[in-house]
Amino acid sequence: MHFFRKELLNINFWGNITAGEDILVIGGSEFSVNYTDTGESKTDEDLIWEYCLQHGAQRCERVVLDYEVMYHDQQGEYRGDLLHLDKVYTPESFSRIIVLSGLEKTGNPLVLFHILRILLKKDGYMDLLFRTPKYRYAQYPISICEDKWRFTAGDIQKIFCQDEIEIIGQYKDEIMTVVRIKKMDCDYSFIQDKLYSYKLQNYVKPEELPLLGYFAEYTELDNIGTKEDTDKNQYQHNYLDKYEFFLRKWKNRRFDLLELGIFTGGSARMWEKYFENAIIHCVDIQPACSGYATQRIKPYIMDLGIEANLQALKAIQPAVIVDDASHFWDHQIMALFNLYDSLPHGGVYILEDLETSVNQDLYPDYSNGFSIDAYTVCERITKVVVSRTPDDISDKFSEQITEIGMATEMVSTIKGSCIFIKR
Repeated sequence: MHFFRKELLNINFWGNITAGEDILVIGGSEFSVNYTDTGESKTDEDLIWEYCLQHGAQRCERVVLDYEVMYHDQQGEYRGDLLHLDKVYTPESFSRIIVLSGLEKTGNPLVLFHILRILLKKDGYMDLLFRTPKYRYAQYPISICEDKWRFTAGDIQKIFCQDEIEIIGQYKDEIMTVVRIKKMDCDYSFIQDKLYSYKLQNYVKPEELPLLGYFAEYTELDNIGTKEDTDKNQYQHNYLDKYEFFLRKWKNRRFDLLELGIFTGGSARMWEKYFENAIIHCVDIQPACSGYATQRIKPYIMDLGIEANLQALKAIQPAVIVDDASHFWDHQIMALFNLYDSLPHGGVYILEDLETSVNQDLYPDYSNGFSIDAYTVCERITKVVVSRTPDDISDKFSEQITEIGMATEMVSTIKGSCIFIKR
């Protein structure tokens, strides 16, 4: 979304900041393509923060967001959804609140708006930037994470019906809107109890959204994943309700799980807590990842771009494999080709982060010079599964694609991930 945020910033809708203000800036750190006069690249958050201080702000605090909603406080402590902001700041702490991102992905925007209004002083200003229902991902670069919500200026006017509201910026065709709200001396009440759900393409009550959809009952793994700060959770990639659907049968079994990629260890801790009897084997190239070892988490430090290392991992005999490593096409394909036959009958192989395959404009460096992307390989395997006939494309990948397809009971695709169930 960053490609039009620079244009919105040029509207200068932050222009009436005065000396002595206490300001809270939320989000914007995930977008780093706004170019300064010197050619230096800075985030939206950096630009606004500097502007506020240059214009005499007494205090300017920042809420740094990961994937537009998961955040850390000023000390770097993980806090979770923005709905926890009232645990960090006291009422009427700020004369101005600037929200650059996060509204579309929070669990309950009505609660968040109430919290933000509490944090705002009387006669204070709140500037909100949000995507509208006219915004379609198909028209713009694919986001790693899906939004939960969209907003119209009319929705915001109904939510803050007792305050002064002004539309101060819009991007072409009104796909993005910026509104300024002036808090009046009155209690918060709203006449809007439904918001536009991007998932359902309809207006629903925020508290009802978690109860809707096929996977609504699968919440345990996601709750753990959110607590452990893995990017697989509902606020980021949103994999875990679907994963639990396929993996719940393993919950109390003794088995070995192999995950490629450790990062900060959140995913490994999640698997350890959900699968109480499993051994969690995880692999990363970074030596520091050895520090995540526990009695049941077994880190391996190795380069997954080397085929011999993948072959060595087959000795683990995992029942579940999750590839969340480099996301390079060749690494993803090589891991699948080398490790799939180590699964038992009924085993599960999950290949994550396929957005690097389907959106090459946004992720230009992940091809790594390879001739075929990982999603195309998954697609060809799926055709073998559906037809039970060999791969019909003659190239150096065809034989292994056929072998995996013939050995697969089912392929399921979700946003960003492909799940294989072995026969």
